[in-house]
Amino acid sequence: MHVFLWVLFAATVPNVTAGPELAEEAILVEAPIAQVTVFSDRARVRRRASQSLKAGVQVLRLSDLPGGVMMNTVRVACRGAQVLRIETIPIERERITIDQVDELVAKLELMTDKLSLLDAKVQVHGLELGFLNSVMPAAPVQEKERVGKAMPPVKPKQRHASGPGAGKRARGQGHAAGQA
Repeated sequence: MHVFLWVLFAATVPNVTAGPELAEEAILVEAPIAQVTVFSDRARVRRRASQSLKAGVQVLRLSDLPGGVMMNTVRVACRGAQVLRIETIPIERERITIDQVDELVAKLELMTDKLSLLDAKVQVHGLELGFLNSVMPAAPVQEKERVGKAMPPVKPKQRHASGPGAGKRARGQGHAAGQA
């Protein structure tokens, strides 16, 4: 809800008309809560603000008030000026049901659970990566320093003259030898 104040510094009420453009040009005044009196069925909240103004008609706008404010109970007083008119304009905000709130809370909890699971996976992957980075291959060991039985020496394979085409190779009629 917005509260518009018309403040006049003159002794007489001027002949002034106001349109929507005047509300758009209003000076925003922050009025923090200065005093609260709680009754059994309501509360009186007093706000206090200070604003320097030039002479003439000025329009001021208080910051948004809570939606529970009874618009016909808004009062304004000032020193050194005269309040011409107070307008309260309710701002319609989107209403939401308890079921919608419960649904949104359930979605939020589900997303929080998923986020926690992803955080745990990131931690596991970090630990695995740290372990893999710490694994280094050992330097090669000389044959005489190896533990265990030595490997037998590797002998080159000898070709036998048996099998298909063995006779041709032996007589020099093979692929590489007989063709020039």
